[in-house]
Amino acid sequence: MLTEMLQKNPHYIAESECFGKKTDIYNKEIMDKKLVYKRLMEHAAQRGIIEGQYTEIHHVRPKCLGGGNEPSNLVYLTAKEHFIAHLLLHRIDVTNASLACAYWALCGWKSKGSNRWTPSARAYAEARLARASHMWKPVYIYKLDGTYHAEYHSVKEAAKNLGVTPQTLSTALKKGYKTSNYLVSSEKHSKIKPYEAKTKTRKVYKFDLTGCLVTMFNSVTEAARAEATTPARISGVVHKHNRHHKGFIYSFDDKVSAISVDPARLNRKRYDYVNVETGEVYKSMRLAERAIGRTSNSKAFKAMFTKVEKSWK
Repeated sequence: MLTEMLQKNPHYIAESECFGKKTDIYNKEIMDKKLVYKRLMEHAAQRGIIEGQYTEIHHVRPKCLGGGNEPSNLVYLTAKEHFIAHLLLHRIDVTNASLACAYWALCGWKSKGSNRWTPSARAYAEARLARASHMWKPVYIYKLDGTYHAEYHSVKEAAKNLGVTPQTLSTALKKGYKTSNYLVSSEKHSKIKPYEAKTKTRKVYKFDLTGCLVTMFNSVTEAARAEATTPARISGVVHKHNRHHKGFIYSFDDKVSAISVDPARLNRKRYDYVNVETGEVYKSMRLAERAIGRTSNSKAFKAMFTKVEKSWK
């Protein structure tokens, strides 16, 4: 009976099974979804373009399954047929997240000039749950010694219980970081590799421009604190992004080569800006300008601030 109906009208059975009230759409024994989809595609390929009617282009073999944009893989479907095609594809493989996403897209995405099929409430609910089920990925929590601790239904739920943001937890999942003194994973194991704190530091050597050793620091952070600057400034010289910082070379090696620097640039004058009323010191003209909302050329700025020369060292 099924074969005869398909031969008479290949997409009739699809419509009747998906939207008809006489059958249960969740009963897998009612129809062979692969056969129905195949017949629907064959019918659309033989029919070609429908003149004077709204149609949508459909990939017979979806891109997520290796299909391409070659003409033999494209067919013209009506809005209702297109919706049915993606409904069938989803039900053929309910574990495929891309097929579920495409099914959900046809339920909710509207655009100007389109006349997409409006699904029933039952089909809409099925598509929404299918999409959501692939977004809800379980998160497994482990203690720092690697022992299993807890399981959460989604990233959002896990983040709420751990007291962090979903973005922080997602980063920890991708890069293997710890968060809230726990390890997180998308896979369940009885025990995982214990957390190893990355506390290894490297010594930083400070040289003058002639290559003579001045002093040594235990880490980049220690060097930055001693030199009253930021770790990024020291790291920039250590990793050779910058040649020197304030007339000194910093390196992980205990020997460096001398470098030549323009004396005029090295000895250029630098100033702190001091508020004559409050005594507050600003390390640059830009910071002083922002503090009072006036430019350095204004009379108010000149009356309020005085310049104090500072050296590189």
